[in-house]
Amino acid sequence: MQSVRSNHRFREVYSNGVSVADSLLVVYKLPNNLNISRLGITVSGKVGNAVVRNRQKRRLKEIFRLNYNAIKTGYDIIVIVRVKAGESDYGALCGSVMRLLKKQSLMIKEGGQAK
Repeated sequence: MQSVRSNHRFREVYSNGVSVADSLLVVYKLPNNLNISRLGITVSGKVGNAVVRNRQKRRLKEIFRLNYNAIKTGYDIIVIVRVKAGESDYGALCGSVMRLLKKQSLMIKEGGQAK
């Protein structure tokens, strides 16, 4: 999955996109008029030190990589990691992502690999 890299696009998704949230994550989506979906991840310094923040980013990227074929194309997806997610494990993060993607109607088929 490709990444959203520009600050301009992050701000555009925040202001024009649709969001859903739970206690661990906030997920924004906005159509991007491309044949691919792109992922952007934001982790505040409040979540923890650099080791904790980077671990959560790696986990989220892996969850999206494993479920890439089950996610609809043509969207920019921004994930904001909340403070509570700093102490959560991979399973909790995976469950949260899958629930929020289903709420956003971003899943092509039920399930996915979600390992």
